[in-house]
Amino acid sequence: MSTAFDSVCDTSALVTYTKSGETHQSASSTSNEEYDLLDFLGVAQSLKIDFLPITWQPALGKVGEGDTAVIYQALVNIQATFTFKRLKPPQSAMEKSRNLRALIAEISILGHPAIRYHPNVANIEGIC
Repeated sequence: MSTAFDSVCDTSALVTYTKSGETHQSASSTSNEEYDLLDFLGVAQSLKIDFLPITWQPALGKVGEGDTAVIYQALVNIQATFTFKRLKPPQSAMEKSRNLRALIAEISILGHPAIRYHPNVANIEGIC
């Protein structure tokens, strides 16, 4: 039985994966290819990044903001909180694809074993 993402291999900081029989490479800055949520989820899955059941709680407010996303904080329990990115609403399909490409590039880099387990880099615990 074939899945949407048939194979994955890590090459340097980029992730190459096969989606519906076509080979794709994450974080390719020269590509005009459009990215969607399935591309993002496929890369996250190939890097073994967990899916977390955490929801945004507006009462905690934002921690920071970048070009494509806002950083928020979520309370997990009385002793632990997470910070997470929430993509800004895109103004166009092209901007949506660009935002997803940036997010794919970020998780590709942060998910790379040499960076993921480095003591001076914040851990990427999962996506929600």
